[in-house]
Amino acid sequence: MLGKMKNKRAVIIFVIVIVIGIITGVFCIMEDGQKNRTLKLYQNVKESSKHTFSMEEKDSEYNYKMVMAINEEEASIDMYSQEEHTTTLVKNGITYFIMHDKEEYYVYENDEKEEDILLEALTGIENKKYITGREEIEGKKYYYEEYEGISSFLMLASSDTEEAKIKTRFYYDGDNIVYIKTIIEGEIEELLKVECKFDVDEQAFEIPENYAEN
Repeated sequence: MLGKMKNKRAVIIFVIVIVIGIITGVFCIMEDGQKNRTLKLYQNVKESSKHTFSMEEKDSEYNYKMVMAINEEEASIDMYSQEEHTTTLVKNGITYFIMHDKEEYYVYENDEKEEDILLEALTGIENKKYITGREEIEGKKYYYEEYEGISSFLMLASSDTEEAKIKTRFYYDGDNIVYIKTIIEGEIEELLKVECKFDVDEQAFEIPENYAEN
């Protein structure tokens, strides 16, 4: 009888060990599946013919926001602040600078293609190492990937800071990027609320008919 009880205990312990191993393996697979999110974002942007990327300063009284839309060879960059809204529009080899508060625009000849801000900022990221972690922002925990030496997402702080002193975290909700935080020397932090979608608003590439050329 005693021997049977010992055998049962041994079987139970063995089953528990197996279950723990399976659970651990599942969590490892899930964690591995979350890696390389930023690299995948870069690859998707690079391969897309149209996308919209926006970033907004979360802790600024000036309400800075930038929205960039790319549609084939056309580009539109909207800049918002507490005081004004301007658009730089590039299409058909011509650049238009639009001042929405004045309902007017300027025209410039331009043979250069407008840079894709997101694509340029992430260029070379496939050769960079990163660490992962989780952090709570506005009451919710997000998975992040942290890279060193990326200063392109600074909106308020000086971009002249040595890249070796800068760390940038890319936060994800599932597959979607939701925040970017730039940390300078562990003291200054700049948090951006961001969104990237692979679609555009066609109106972003048009000048309102009632606007006057200056």
